[in-house]
Amino acid sequence: MSKLRLFPIFGLVTCVFVVILFTHFKVGIQGYVSKFQQEKVDKAAPKTIYRDYLRYVKRIDSRCRKKQRFGGADDSGYDVCIDSVYRPHKPCLLYSFGSKFVFGFENDIIKNFGCETHTFDPSQPIGDHHIPEGINFHLIGLSDADYKNYLGWPMSSLSSLRRKLNHTSKYIDLLKLDIEGYEWQAIPQILSTVPVQYIKKILIEKILGRKRGDGDDGY
Repeated sequence: MSKLRLFPIFGLVTCVFVVILFTHFKVGIQGYVSKFQQEKVDKAAPKTIYRDYLRYVKRIDSRCRKKQRFGGADDSGYDVCIDSVYRPHKPCLLYSFGSKFVFGFENDIIKNFGCETHTFDPSQPIGDHHIPEGINFHLIGLSDADYKNYLGWPMSSLSSLRRKLNHTSKYIDLLKLDIEGYEWQAIPQILSTVPVQYIKKILIEKILGRKRGDGDDGY
């Protein structure tokens, strides 16, 4: 699965385009949000929008001269810009959504930058899984509101989570989203409720349709 890395905060404008994409596709926000209502969309529209989307996100507004891989070489790892102006500096804060108890990315961020780290994933019980030292794990998923989905998973908006964790005055240095479709609900809510200056970098897995093989829901 290809990933879109948005390093500087100016990259948040890309999320605005995602919101436009979200609106144009008329995604049903009450159900599984990456299930497009194709019968309501002109057949040529998805190709046209995707072409414009790729052209837009490939435009370079700021250059990263040095980036580093954190986590695995597979989909669990992410490239982060570590230019002096963009690299996290203590005290720093990482919100990582979606893990399936694979913590290579979080461990590397803690090791290299010493960030306060919060990982969120409601899809599996903790059970016998080991939570590494330094990681605050939360059995909750990211969406646009506080509710339980049809699988019984607790979901929450980013603004609500920031309030619950007493982080409303803190900057999120890294916001990682690997939530298999829920970004279609979460990103519009983030843009409308969280001042952009409080999110320094977004690392996001690009989802333009249902990802098969992961069960009936995301994460």
